Amino acid sequence: GNVCLFHMGTNDLHFGANETTLRARQNSFVNGRIAAGFTVLFFTMLERSGEPGSFETDRVANNTYWTTAGARAGLIVCDWADDSRLASDGPNSADGIHPNNTGHAIMYADYAYPAMLSLLGLAP
Repeated sequence: GNVCLFHMGTNDLHFGANETTLRARQNSFVNGRIAAGFTVLFFTMLERSGEPGSFETDRVANNTYWTTAGARAGLIVCDWADDSRLASDGPNSADGIHPNNTGHAIMYADYAYPAMLSLLGLAP
């Protein structure tokens, strides 16, 4: 079947969207992909250094929604947001926002790859 890897939200919050608006945008996209026959792999949002205002509160609330109440058929949530190896101030961050090569390797090996194997009915 078709698979959609979905990672969205930090830029929305950075540029002024609140969690309610972001969640509506995400739900619209996710529901549209599922309706089109895709399985969606949804990746929670990583923290970002130096974000003002309610960014962190909204990010945590959004991640909590997707790992609890947001569950539905056709959706697999990959919750890498609380992985301390991917902290924005840690050694696997390139710039306080984006993971470096090692961070991306962790994201793939420990989250995306096992989820894809699961979709294929293979043990990770």
